[in-house]
Amino acid sequence: MIDWFDPAFKAGGPIRSCVNFVAQLHNELDIYVFTGAYDLGESSSMAGIVTGRWTDYEGKAKVWYSTRRQQRIGSIRKMIDELAPDIIYLNGIFSPYFSILPVLLKRLGLYKGSV
Repeated sequence: MIDWFDPAFKAGGPIRSCVNFVAQLHNELDIYVFTGAYDLGESSSMAGIVTGRWTDYEGKAKVWYSTRRQQRIGSIRKMIDELAPDIIYLNGIFSPYFSILPVLLKRLGLYKGSV
């Protein structure tokens, strides 16, 4: 879970670290990236992406580019419940929806996997 993912670029290093994570571990893991559909500071979604469903990322991962509406507590909890990942990897600690919410769900016992 990360606020921005390729093709976003304005957030710099965090995007690159997640792209590299996918590149290095896609043969070992089934990777699903839940991210925002907007680049840093932008109000419209990025060109060329599909929002609101899992899409293939270079044959290495599945990516869900979420709209602002899909970045709400109920939507994210539903997504986690449906996907039922063994591990949720967080690439930061300050994002309300992409970091704090998954930790909160874990602490409340609403997610049984690892964070």
